[in-house]
Amino acid sequence: MNLFRPLPPHLNPTGVEYDPEEDEPILEAAWPHIQIVYEFFLRFVESPEFNAGIAKQVITHGFISQVFTINNA
Repeated sequence: MNLFRPLPPHLNPTGVEYDPEEDEPILEAAWPHIQIVYEFFLRFVESPEFNAGIAKQVITHGFISQVFTINNA
């Protein structure tokens, strides 16, 4: 559930008042919690014990599409 959800609206200011070189980006409030989920998934896939044959049953094209699709529902 934490992986598949709409992305929030863009929070960073634009225009002359915002300098991406000097100003810190404004992250979504839930990002620290979501980042843990992504980090866990990445470590799982990179693990030496990772079995691609078993993973193909769960990590399907639909799963990957949901991870990387931006849907503003």
